[in-house]
Amino acid sequence: MSLFLCMYLPDWDIQAMRLKQRRTNTLISGMTHGPLLLFLSQRRQEVVGRCCDTCRRRGIFPGMAVAEARALVPQVMMMPLDGMASRRLLKKLARWALRFSPVVSIVEPFPGNQPQPSADSLLLNISGMEHLDGGPMALARRIMGILRRNSLTCRTAIAPTIGSATALARYAATPARIDNPADIPAAIREFPPAALRISVDTQIALREVGIMCVAEVMAIARDQLAVRFPPELLLRLDQILGRRMELPAMITLSTAPEAQWRADGPVENLEGILLAARALTQRLAHELTQRNLGTTLLTVNVAGADIGTSTITIALAQAVRRADRLWAAIRPRMEQLRLSGGIEILTIRAVETHLLPMEQLHADTCTRRQCHDAMTPLAPVLDILRTRLPATRIGTVAAGRSHIPEQAMRMNTLEITAGLIPPPDGFITTQRPSLLLDPPEPVQVITGGAENAPGHIQWRGHIYTCQQVIGPERLTTAWWTGAAAVTRDYFAVLDQTGQWLWVFHEMETGQWWVHGLWV
Repeated sequence: MSLFLCMYLPDWDIQAMRLKQRRTNTLISGMTHGPLLLFLSQRRQEVVGRCCDTCRRRGIFPGMAVAEARALVPQVMMMPLDGMASRRLLKKLARWALRFSPVVSIVEPFPGNQPQPSADSLLLNISGMEHLDGGPMALARRIMGILRRNSLTCRTAIAPTIGSATALARYAATPARIDNPADIPAAIREFPPAALRISVDTQIALREVGIMCVAEVMAIARDQLAVRFPPELLLRLDQILGRRMELPAMITLSTAPEAQWRADGPVENLEGILLAARALTQRLAHELTQRNLGTTLLTVNVAGADIGTSTITIALAQAVRRADRLWAAIRPRMEQLRLSGGIEILTIRAVETHLLPMEQLHADTCTRRQCHDAMTPLAPVLDILRTRLPATRIGTVAAGRSHIPEQAMRMNTLEITAGLIPPPDGFITTQRPSLLLDPPEPVQVITGGAENAPGHIQWRGHIYTCQQVIGPERLTTAWWTGAAAVTRDYFAVLDQTGQWLWVFHEMETGQWWVHGLWV
């Protein structure tokens, strides 16, 4: 049997505004506990959208003109109603509630007479969890206690259907609990018809014929309800009584860690934007550390009324989670932003994440956790170069599976490797010079000794005396490709200046070449 726990948050818009002010450390005098109302524009007039308990006790109600409300409570604090911000905070609260249930959803707004109804309830599916945490009622009390400590008022109810759980949380003395669907009619009979989650027009139609509670609705025959009222009334009645199935919309954890900053208005000051971006980078690094993740691809989204929305993509050489490494890659790109018109929203998101290996914490670091990135010394250099040069101008050398020197190494640009350092190939035939000349340069050689080894080399206008010669190493080009095979004898030569050269003698033509050197 299904079992749902509903968390109803009275005055959520008011509480969300106060919570937002506390989190951003922008508290205004009287914002925490004083009278507060949220206003909105309606028909070219500012009206009360939401008000706190203090305002309601003094005669203020939603829909009243703001001027009249200020006359009743002169010291009232007024803020604009931001329904989108309240819903974003409610989604964060829903993600927090996932620790209590794997299925959490936001209950859509109850139709009512208040301007712009907004969501203020969460629904947890606790089916099969009756034996955990001391039972459902203990879980409800625990949730209420946690929210109360954070200055959030919460009413809870437990019932076998979604409609009955939301109705009990809103209209019954809480915490309330119903286990048997047969007990639902008796529990909701005294509730107003709005408890059925029907539209305002349907509520008005019921009042016009003198129906003021759910018991009077249930007393009417089903065929009469279908004929005299909109179809939604019968649908909602069946859903609340469990005659029809209703599935909640699930809230899931975001797979992409992100941090967002919203300004009160357009911001054109580059220093202020960089300070906000650095704070977001630190928040993102903290979230990555908590999840033990590193990111290889970041996006920086900026939005404003005049500039629209633009996205900056930043690829990293290896998985990174340290704030200083992230900021070193983000800041140069942020300094190139076009700020005409100002920025209002800034979002930094880790698009591609990778699980990093676990690290051992020592006794002296347990109190202050330190995170490290499993990075090669080359990775930070590549990240800095990418912010200043195009990806086609930066590359890494990779080993190729060939014994022919020209094909044994290849250059991979960051476009080909998607900004990542490729793993080593591991195919090494023998020791090769650190610098390979492309193409090889012709030289004049005077041979001496056994194996036709070079004794003196004339190269680039200078004559070098061979102090030590290692070789020969005979290599033949790939005859199986159809091209004419070429045989080469390679020598490693140490000259009088201490420089090692890699020269070869082409057997078919008798020509000598310098192909590389060790630097």
